[in-house]
Amino acid sequence: MKAGFQSYLSSQPVCSGRKAARRVASTLPALGLLMLLAACAGQPRPNGVPVADEAARYRAHARSYYAPPGPPEDPWGPYIKEAANRFDVPETWVRAVMQQESGGRLFHNGQFVTSVPGAMGLMQLMPPTYDEIRATYNLGDDPYEPHDNIMAGTAYIRQMYDVYGSPGFLAAYNAGPGRLEDFLTRNRTLPRETRNYVASIGRKIVGISPASRSQADLLVASHDSLAQSYKPIQTNSETDSVRLAWSNRGGVGLAQPHLPQLPLTQQKAGMVMGQTGTPCPMHKQRLLPATV
Repeated sequence: MKAGFQSYLSSQPVCSGRKAARRVASTLPALGLLMLLAACAGQPRPNGVPVADEAARYRAHARSYYAPPGPPEDPWGPYIKEAANRFDVPETWVRAVMQQESGGRLFHNGQFVTSVPGAMGLMQLMPPTYDEIRATYNLGDDPYEPHDNIMAGTAYIRQMYDVYGSPGFLAAYNAGPGRLEDFLTRNRTLPRETRNYVASIGRKIVGISPASRSQADLLVASHDSLAQSYKPIQTNSETDSVRLAWSNRGGVGLAQPHLPQLPLTQQKAGMVMGQTGTPCPMHKQRLLPATV
C-alpha cells in the first residue's frame, strides 16, 4: 500500500463518498464490472520527506520484539478482534488482507517485513498512510507495533470500503485510490498484480459484509446482474479469476478457470511468488534489514 487516502483527497475536487459511489455504479455498465473491481489503484507520492527516509526512521526506532497477545495458532487474534469491532470490518477481511500482505509475520529471516518503498508491518502500511490514521485515531508513534499497525490497517480498509464497496476496496488498499480513480475516469491500464490480489482475497470474503454496509457497497451490489452476464474482452486466466471472485460474492459462481499452479519458491522476472502462486506487487517485494 502506498500513500494515504487523505493525501489523495486533498489533491482532488471535493467529492463525498456517496458521489464517488454513484460514479462507481454509473461507470459499471460502460466499463464492465470485472475490470472495475480488479482495478489497481496507485497512490500519489507524498510531498515533503521522502517515504523511504521516513520508513527508515520508523524502522530505526522499532523494537526488536513485540509480544503477541494471543496463542501461537492465532498470535494477533485479540488485536484483530478489537480493530474489527472498532471499525465494523469483518475479522475475515482483516485476516485475509494481513495474510496476503505479510503472512501474519513481523519478521522474515531476521528482517522487518518492509517493502523497498517503505510499506511497514503486518498490514504493510506506507508511512504517510500511517501518519494520517495515527493522528485521526490517536495511535502510537511506532507503525511496527502490532496493535497500532492492525488498527491503522483496519481503519484504512474501512475508508476504502466506504468509498468503493466490496471487493473494490481491495484494489484501493493494494495500491491506493489514485490509480483506481484513474481507471474509473481515464480508463488507464490495470496492472496484473492487483487483479491477482483482488482475485486471491475476493474468494476468501465471499458473502461477508460489515454490519453497517456502505452506500458504495449497496450501489455496487445492485449491479450484481452485470457480473453474471458481462462477457470480458480478455479471456486470460487473470481476468477470469477476478470475474470468478466477484461473481461468487453474490452466491452464483462461474466455472472455475484454469489457473497455473506455481511452486512456492518460483521467482520470475523479478517477482516474488506468494503462497497463492500469484506475484506479489512490485512495491511490496524484497525486505530491508532490521535496525534495532
